[in-house]
Amino acid sequence: MVENKKRWLGYILVILGASFWGIAGTTAQKCFQDFHIIVDWLVTIRLLVSGVLLLILSMFLNKGKSIFSIWKNKQTAMQMIIFSLIGMTTVEYTYMASIHEGNAAVATLLQYLGPAFILIYLVLTKKDRFYLKNTLQFY
Repeated sequence: MVENKKRWLGYILVILGASFWGIAGTTAQKCFQDFHIIVDWLVTIRLLVSGVLLLILSMFLNKGKSIFSIWKNKQTAMQMIIFSLIGMTTVEYTYMASIHEGNAAVATLLQYLGPAFILIYLVLTKKDRFYLKNTLQFY
């Protein structure tokens, strides 16, 4: 019974996450076109606010555990910094910049095509066989 409730909660959270992500792209496009918001500013505020909200949520959900314990280990701290600066910032900035230069629909399409571009690159640059889930074979 508990597993079934967790599964439904997961479904709801996935639907909410996808909905909010879609709404955010459309809202960003409106902000860029009508209010002339700067991409750099929006990305900075978006990441800062979401980070603070996630830290606050983590404090309430993980009672008794320090949210700063990740910074005690140098390796995990460096991984977090690299992921933040190179991973999240790059993804957010390129997504918002593509909305600014084009529109939310094209930016979403480009974002979803990213894995396909990576796959094509790997297929073209690898000399060894490339397997995908043991069903497709690329030479």
